[in-house]
Amino acid sequence: MPKPLYQLFFWVHRLSIDIAFGAAAILFGLSQALALPIPLFFYLLLINGTFIVYWIDHIQDSTQALLVQPGARHAIFKEKRSVFVGLILLLTLVNAALSWLFLSLKIILAGTLLLLALLAYLRYHRKLKRVFILEKELLIALLYSLSTGLPTWIYFQSNFVLDWLVFALLLLSVFLTALQNLFSIARIEKEQDSQFKIRNISQIFGSARLQSLQAMMLLLHGVTLIFLLLLFPQFGLLRFLVLLLLVAFIQYILPYFFTSAHNPYYRWLGDGSFVLLFLCGI
Repeated sequence: MPKPLYQLFFWVHRLSIDIAFGAAAILFGLSQALALPIPLFFYLLLINGTFIVYWIDHIQDSTQALLVQPGARHAIFKEKRSVFVGLILLLTLVNAALSWLFLSLKIILAGTLLLLALLAYLRYHRKLKRVFILEKELLIALLYSLSTGLPTWIYFQSNFVLDWLVFALLLLSVFLTALQNLFSIARIEKEQDSQFKIRNISQIFGSARLQSLQAMMLLLHGVTLIFLLLLFPQFGLLRFLVLLLLVAFIQYILPYFFTSAHNPYYRWLGDGSFVLLFLCGI
């Protein structure tokens, strides 16, 4: 890869830009699948919120010497800590203003509780008891799915149980895709995380069992797609589900091409692949 392009991708990932726009792509895909007009300010809220959460997490990680070696993606958060703290405060104020202007008190409370849950988890996840259900990969995937699903839930109006079943299964598919991403990264970074003394689900669950679980998840994802399309053969739904399954498949095969965390390509492909969901607009 040419050096300028490498540097571009490195900085995009270092600043979590790919993750923020990946979350926006999921929201866009859900809106297209459900034919819901999601206002632009919701995308801004989601992107800003993603930056806030990930930058706080990176600032926490930057206190660990092993993670901030020269060239490491966390190093800039130690060098420019005050700048990022200022940006986090600015984005928080922007989101607060947008929420006050456009959202009801009930929705503001729901969003605030979700954000607080994310921040609380980031603050205390290293001290949680090692129980499978409390592992960071599961909780992050769940909170990520709820964050992208909240705007669609707000605008989703239906009195039919089957419509709500479709909505629930779409969110399940988003959750499974996010989980594929986190499980694959955990398998690739198992040895590195062990050296850095970072929690990693593959350390307690085992890479082989995690691989088998991922295969079962991919199968469940495919079965969900077929089930939904048999009940609701709609083009918008088909497009979103096929693209989401493609993203999940990309996540699933990453450990077959990247067996260690020596270069950042696996993260670029894993986190960046979510932007494929913007193709739902074609």
